[in-house]
Formats: sequence, structure tokens, C-alpha cells
Amino acid sequence: MSNLEYSDNEGKELITYVKEGIDKMNLKEPLSILEGVKYKQARGVIISVMTDKGMILEMIETNSRSLNNNLLEAMKKLTVRTNHEEIINGKIRMIILSGISKISIKEINPQKDVLKCKYYMREGMILPEEA
Repeated sequence: MSNLEYSDNEGKELITYVKEGIDKMNLKEPLSILEGVKYKQARGVIISVMTDKGMILEMIETNSRSLNNNLLEAMKKLTVRTNHEEIINGKIRMIILSGISKISIKEINPQKDVLKCKYYMREGMILPEEA
């Protein structure tokens, strides 16, 4: 997995999107955007997805050793919660929390990265491999 590269406008748009999502979570401490946080420093993961009924967030605490397994668990929960609704932007965003005030924006390519094809995009939807 690697950091995404955005043009200025795309980056600002994504950061706004992320902040709005985090605001809705009513966290005790505000989070600030910090790109380039090392993966091994991850303390948690937020996965967000835009569906036809709005943004859905799934947050899970983790450490780097268990990140892959916890990410799969979070994806399973997210898939259940979205109920296979169509995804508007066709992207799954994963935000890695480092401590309580830093986040790094990552994007999952379900066919190549951590999920190892357990979940993948097909016709604008997230579907479990078993489905």
C-alpha cells in the first residue's frame, strides 16, 4: 500500500471529506491531517466508503502486527453495514491513525493490497469473495 498522490484540488477535497466524516464520529479529541505517517506507527484504522445513502465509517483500533487481520474484520463489518449498496465514488478510503492526533490517508486497491482479493470492487459494489 502506498500514499496516494493528489493534485491540490483533489487533496483538499479528500481532506475535507475525511474531516467531515471524522466530525460526525464525535471523537473526544480532534484529529489533524498528517500525511506520510509510517505504517508501523499505526494505532488504528478508519475505513470510509461513500454509498448512495451517504458516507459510512468503520473504525478499528489495531497495531501493525494485527493490522491486516483487523482490516479484514473492519471490511467485513463495513460490507454488512453498507448492505452492498452502490458506491458512488468507487473507492474505499482507509485512514490510519497514529496516536490520537495524526492521520495518514491511504487507499486500498482490493485486488493488489492488504485485502488480497478477499474483498474487491465489481460493478461499483463491494462484494465478499464468497458471494
